[in-house]
Amino acid sequence: MTQAISYEQIILENVKNLTPQQQQEVLDFIGFLHSKSQKRETPTPEKKTNICL
Repeated sequence: MTQAISYEQIILENVKNLTPQQQQEVLDFIGFLHSKSQKRETPTPEKKTNICL
């Protein structure tokens, strides 16, 4: 019987073998991914048109 390994487990095992500097790079990349996904989820403000009467 094979055991399914989650992405989380694979990532954790690989990060353990990195140098502290490489681990910091991983953290920086995770932050980049979070900010990238937040930009996609944030709706763009609708353009307001000023109508002069």
